[in-house]
Amino acid sequence: MAIDAELVELMVDSVTIYPYTTTDSYGKRSKGSGTKFKCRLIYDTQLNKNNDGRDVLSSGRIITADDVSTVTVDSKLLLPDGSTPPIVSVSVISDETAVYHHAVIRFGR
Repeated sequence: MAIDAELVELMVDSVTIYPYTTTDSYGKRSKGSGTKFKCRLIYDTQLNKNNDGRDVLSSGRIITADDVSTVTVDSKLLLPDGSTPPIVSVSVISDETAVYHHAVIRFGR
């Protein structure tokens, strides 16, 4: 079961995410071209576990039904206000039949 159309209508925000591509010999990371995601942007402070299992304070989350297979904690997030907070974690949520349903991306300060 995919996400309901009524829930997709609640995703009125959009963010742009630039995937991490490579690191040059000087340690500078380069990003790919940005992808705009239709989402629900929620600002809430919460203590979460990052992908390494450490406790990290996040300042918000993005809920999207779009495919986030290229998004990692190394990706660059561009919010509608122009800020670029770091991505804390990316969680893919499946429904009861193991079909992709939505994703939650937590971001920090």
